[in-house]
Amino acid sequence: MTRASHTTKRMHRKPVRHGITALVLTSMAAMFAATPAYAVTIRQNIVVSGSTIRLGDLFTDIGDKAEDTVLDAPVPGRTINLTQFDLIRIIKDNDIDWTLPGHIRRVTIRRDGIPVEERDLEMLIADLAISEGAAPSLNVRLFGRFDNLYLPHGATLSDIEIDRFSLSSRRDRFSAVLRFPTGKSTQDISITGRLEEMHSVPVLARQIRPGDVVRQGDITWMDIPVQRVNARVIQTTDQIIGMTLRRPLRTGYPLMTTDLTRPLAVEKGHAVSITYSAGALKLAAAGRAMQDGAKGDTIRVMNSASNQALDARVISTNQVEVISIRSLLTANR
Repeated sequence: MTRASHTTKRMHRKPVRHGITALVLTSMAAMFAATPAYAVTIRQNIVVSGSTIRLGDLFTDIGDKAEDTVLDAPVPGRTINLTQFDLIRIIKDNDIDWTLPGHIRRVTIRRDGIPVEERDLEMLIADLAISEGAAPSLNVRLFGRFDNLYLPHGATLSDIEIDRFSLSSRRDRFSAVLRFPTGKSTQDISITGRLEEMHSVPVLARQIRPGDVVRQGDITWMDIPVQRVNARVIQTTDQIIGMTLRRPLRTGYPLMTTDLTRPLAVEKGHAVSITYSAGALKLAAAGRAMQDGAKGDTIRVMNSASNQALDARVISTNQVEVISIRSLLTANR
């Protein structure tokens, strides 16, 4: 009786165990059926390089929808913002089984590109101006700032088209409309500015002290506007080499004729050798300089023996030559 009773209880437990297992399996099947094939998250600070924005740019784990195009990208270098409303519409239109979190208010999308520097524009304008008859050596000054211009990836400066270009009657001002490629379309950029004809002049390449002789290696060249070049501006190295500075000067600035002088061969108050020669006749006397003098200058010197002053030409360091024998003979009496 007892064994039969236990047997009956075991026979009644089996249906209960099978019922629980069936319930668990049914619940798990329902859970997996309700879960999408991908777990979507949204990106917030997005950079694209192409001309379109795809779902894969906006969302992660979007599956085979990643390559679907949803918007045109901004022009290279620019940014757009998608509002919460825009994002909800994109999710709905593309049947994405996902709800945008309430704290996501906007998404920023920036299009990358190849930066175009102002120097690139200046070179482009210079080539255009020269082809229109402007001077071959030009400096281009742009009016305004152009620090946010980009070309799409794969494009070069040669892809910029010239829609319009004109020079003033004096060929010192210009206006232009440049057409930049953006990928799917173009962007017109208006540019105006000034043209300056340039001229190369020698300048000091390093700091030189007054009194030091300027050598070839001390000189470099710099372009300056033609309007700044006048008779006082030194324009050849022959006017500089072998000269000395009258005062300290900054490097990289045009030199004036008044900035330089010949190096002193004789200094006022220093002893000098006074000579005269004519064929086999050679006379000499000791003296003292009464003036500073560079080679070739005529200065006043004093004969030390007679204390007589006479005119003499500087021929080398502390060497002078009297202009006439009469002056030397008179001074020697």
